[in-house]
Amino acid sequence: MNLKMKSWKIGAIAGIIAGIIAGIIATINVITILTMGLFYWWLSPPPNIPIMLISKVEFTINIIWGMVLGLLYSTFYDIIPGKRIYKGLSYGLILWVIYSVRTATIAIAYGNMARDVIPWLTGIFFSIAYGLVLGAVYEYLQDKYYTERKEVRTYKHDVSKGIHPGAIAGLIGGIVLFLAQALFWNPIDNPEYVVDIGFLIGQLGAHGLINMGWGIVFGILFVMLYTKIPGKGIPKGILFAMIIFFITSFRVAVYSLFYGNFGLFIGFGNAFFLFLIFGLILGVLFKK
Repeated sequence: MNLKMKSWKIGAIAGIIAGIIAGIIATINVITILTMGLFYWWLSPPPNIPIMLISKVEFTINIIWGMVLGLLYSTFYDIIPGKRIYKGLSYGLILWVIYSVRTATIAIAYGNMARDVIPWLTGIFFSIAYGLVLGAVYEYLQDKYYTERKEVRTYKHDVSKGIHPGAIAGLIGGIVLFLAQALFWNPIDNPEYVVDIGFLIGQLGAHGLINMGWGIVFGILFVMLYTKIPGKGIPKGILFAMIIFFITSFRVAVYSLFYGNFGLFIGFGNAFFLFLIFGLILGVLFKK
């Protein structure tokens, strides 16, 4: 006899299991990075690698985010490219791009190439592991417990409609983020540049251009996910933006706090203002 289970429960369970595996891979990845003499969240290379701290942080964050991302996976399942387990792989790679690659571009803008970029890009390992395990467990539980499973629908999207609204929303959101950084983050992590006009102009330009570029990416993603996001107009745009904030900057902020960097927690936490403005403007400008 088949037992019924809601798809969101399947997503949550699959996400937790995938998060545990991702936590194992992430812990090994961090220790490897430090052993190579690189930095990770300002942790020291050998011989003083805090393995217990790394394990606690990586497992905690990967399990929590794994569960929530599993819920999102079940919500957007129809729209994710691929079939069955390959949907999970596609999902993991999408998460890697908008989380790890995006954060690496921010590190480059602040001149932290050697210290941060390589560690960030190695996030592909636990992202792929998360996606594959999520896809496999989700399909297994779907086949076994979800008796109401229906044929996956096919959606067609004119992604070009998200380019201009995304670029404009990202640019304006980036300017707002610059103001938040200048007021709340610079005094903590960059006190010598608080009144440095050259640095502030560069910071303004960097946040404007980077967020305009990623605004285009998120605008395209908004078009692809549009039919599955609740609400319409401005509320739909803001809800989408808060989802992206949770996946990207808020996760970095929590990592920073857990690893003892309060300044960076404030810096990435300020992205709340970026995404709030981004979602608001995207909701106003986007026409279905």
